[in-house]
Amino acid sequence: MAEITYKNSAKDLTVESAEYFNERLHIAVAVNDGKHLTLSTEKEPIAAKLNRF
Repeated sequence: MAEITYKNSAKDLTVESAEYFNERLHIAVAVNDGKHLTLSTEKEPIAAKLNRF
């Protein structure tokens, strides 16, 4: 899993862009301390897990 953190960048993220990263690009988005963004590749995309049932 690759991971990168962008300092003081949470204000630039929208819910729509976070959904796009997760659903289309399979990149997990986390907000740390209310201001930092951490982007990481997922081992198995969450959307794939939901489509199993």
